Amino acid sequence: MKTIYSIVVLATAGLWSFGLAADTRDVSNTTYMVTYRDGEQITTPNGNEIAVGGQSHGSVQDEVTGESMSQWCTGESWQVEGGLMGAGYCTLVADDGDALWVSYVLHGADPGTWTVMGGTGQYAGASGSGTTTVVSQRGDGEAWTSKSTGKLTTK
Repeated sequence: MKTIYSIVVLATAGLWSFGLAADTRDVSNTTYMVTYRDGEQITTPNGNEIAVGGQSHGSVQDEVTGESMSQWCTGESWQVEGGLMGAGYCTLVADDGDALWVSYVLHGADPGTWTVMGGTGQYAGASGSGTTTVVSQRGDGEAWTSKSTGKLTTK
């Protein structure tokens, strides 16, 4: 089940563009993630296996500006026909210490979705949403690369 948790985060990783003005802009970036704590494996009464509380860390690279942020994610996942279902949250931190908080949902074989929950500094009052797709994954599921697109509004 280790790989199943890892896939949860890969569907949500890499969410933001940087160097933001007080407006709405497109998000287009790539994230490189690694699992650093596997989720606890539980079995539900109907027999589904769920990975709970797994964590990963990564680097988010803006494809336009070249700037990067660190990202930490925590979430739950379970395997369904065609992919993973799951949900969780991520904290992204810029070099200046400003943070952006994001929730994510996995939709089986479809791209994962993300929604901005808020932030600090330049991200205080931020909003936005988009999708994330895995573009590559190491065979053991412990590392992956994902591509995110969407919109981010700062105030």
